[in-house]
Parts: sequence; structure tokens; C-alpha cells
Amino acid sequence: MRPTLSFLLSLLLAPLAALQAADQTLFMNEDAWHYFTAASDVKRGKGDEEDGPAMRPEFTLTKKGLENYIDEIARGHVTHFAMNLNSQRANFPSKALEPLWKSLDEPERYHLDYIRVMKGLYESGVDPYKTWIDRCRAKNIQPWISIRMNDLHRWDEPKSPNISNFWHEHPEYRLRPDAWDNGLDYSHEPVRKRMLDFITEVLDRYDPEGLEIDLMRFKRYLPIGREKESAPIFTQYMREIRQVANAAAARRGHTITLSVRLSSKPSEARNLGMEADHWAKEGIVDMIVATSPWETIDFDIPLAEWRAWTGNKVQIIPSADDGIINDRRRRKATFEDYRRWASIMHERGAKGLYIFNLAWHPQEGSVWNGVLSRGLAPKTDDAP
Repeated sequence: MRPTLSFLLSLLLAPLAALQAADQTLFMNEDAWHYFTAASDVKRGKGDEEDGPAMRPEFTLTKKGLENYIDEIARGHVTHFAMNLNSQRANFPSKALEPLWKSLDEPERYHLDYIRVMKGLYESGVDPYKTWIDRCRAKNIQPWISIRMNDLHRWDEPKSPNISNFWHEHPEYRLRPDAWDNGLDYSHEPVRKRMLDFITEVLDRYDPEGLEIDLMRFKRYLPIGREKESAPIFTQYMREIRQVANAAAARRGHTITLSVRLSSKPSEARNLGMEADHWAKEGIVDMIVATSPWETIDFDIPLAEWRAWTGNKVQIIPSADDGIINDRRRRKATFEDYRRWASIMHERGAKGLYIFNLAWHPQEGSVWNGVLSRGLAPKTDDAP
């Protein structure tokens, strides 16, 4: 009897299924700029990510180029793809936040080529995030949306297109007037409402399997020096975000996992007014990503301390960024650094891993190819 087509397909897909079964959960975060500034058909200019690695020719700002990128990610080890779609402005035609291309009409901002091309992509009928979501599902990867709640990239560059008019026009809503940590103060109701409206809009427009609330780009949200006394305000806000996610899940007909990115140490999260223990025990969040410091790998994320603080109702996943600091000097992490970090995290009971800024490693290099082709699960050192 001749084998059926479905049987032959199952044989072809078996290696991929085996890889994902052998590997643990592996998140890859795609930030709001990387693909769009580095796509091979986009010129880089002043204000772009000039220091990042260029992308290969098949990764273009076209629907096919966007699909090619997911095909590249889907080598069998990445299980979750978290796509970030905002800075202080949105990377889609949002009504809650001004879209990034509003900067093209502002003479005081950089008029960047990648923003023009991004705008043209939507005008041609291609939504990059819908394209990625569909392609992820086709490739058996969970598509997630990541929302940066207080991004401050390039706040100190007057011509930056990333900073919102809301931030410029409301200094009274900032945590500090003119210094780092001058993000928006979430003790103010207009600040909270603006981003809750954005989250609602995102979940109306897109259909992810999970929603990540990124509280580490950047990490302060409450009045400095009064974080703990202000913490209940943010806990109530997290309840409201959960309600929005639940309503979207009911419309979509499937669960939407809610995750937060927090500091790698519980003590720092507590000091910043992030009551993760309440969020976990109330069922407000399903997952906490314990996040290494800015652009570094933390080899000492205390997973047992996290579990003792939050209980067993949430999954704790450690996260690594793209660098190593030795003797106060930073260098790019090697694949061996990532493997050593992963080994320590697995020994501490991690059931999954999260990689941030992987895309800032060259695509022809050992880190990019090692993570995608070999993975970071135990006992894969001898994998080809």
C-alpha cells in the first residue's frame, strides 16, 4: 500500500517536532527597530541603528522578506517569538499613540528612510506584524506581542522620531524633569489610560498567543522615592490590563497568556513598586521574565528566590541580553557564554529561557546560528 501524503508530511515534520520536544521553551524578542532599520533594502542614515549588523539580502521590507525572516528563526529551537511594535510611538497606524511616521510631517524630527519605507509597507496593504503572526503559526512558533510601557530610547536627542508629543507636551507627568529615569509617571491617570487604550487597540488589531508587558524598557514607573507606597496603584493597573487581555481572549476564542518583564532580582522589583507576588497569587499574570541588566547577561538570576516570592502559580523564565561585563568593560557575549548561562539557569530549575537582542549579533556569526540551530537546552553540545 502506498503511503499517504499526510503520512509523508508527518515524517518530514518529525525532526522539527522532536527538536521542540527536546528543547525547553525558548523566547526570542524582536525589538521595534531592528528589522526595519537593518532590512537589506533600507538605507541607513543619521539617527538609524548604524552600529547594528546588516541583514542578508532575502530580508527586505516586503511581505516575502518578512516571511523569510520567520523562516530563518524557525529552525526548530525557538518556540516563542515576541514582536515589539512600539517605542513611545507606534509602528502601525495607531489611534491611541501617534504612529512613528508622524515624524515625517514634523520639521524638527529626523526624516528617516526606514520610517518612510515602513509607512509605504502599510499603504501597500502589508502589515508586518500580521504577516509575522501568520507565519509563526504556520511554522509552529507561538506569536507574541511585546509592549514597551515606558520606552526612553533617544529621549536626549531633540530630533529623535521615537519620542512622543505626549512626553514633550507634559513634563508634569514625567518622573524627573531632565535626566535619565525621566519616563512617564504611572501614578497619573492620563498616563495609565493612554497606554491601556493602546493595549486594547493592539489586541483588537492583532491575534497573538501571548501579551508581554515590558516593564524593563525602561524600569521606573512610580514616583521616585515613593515607589512602595505607590505600588497598589500599579497593581490595580495590572488588574485592568488582565481584564483587557481576558476580553480579547474571549473574542478570539483562545487564551492569551499575560507575561511581564521585570528586574532579574526580586529585591529590585519590590523596590521599584512592582508587587509581583500579588500579581502572581491573584492570577493577574501567568509568567514573569526575570530580565538581566541592560545589555548584559546575569549569571546569578535567583530563580529559587523568585519562586519563594511569587509561589507556584506563575512560570519564571530567566532572560539574557547580548553582552558580558568583565572588569567594568563590556563585550559581546559568545555562544559559549550563552550556553554557560543556560546551563546555570537549567540547574536552578528554569523550564524555559528568553533571549533579548539576539538580532544584534551578525547573522553569519556563531551566536545567531548557534542559538537558532543548536538551541540552549541541556545536552545539545554535540548537535550539528
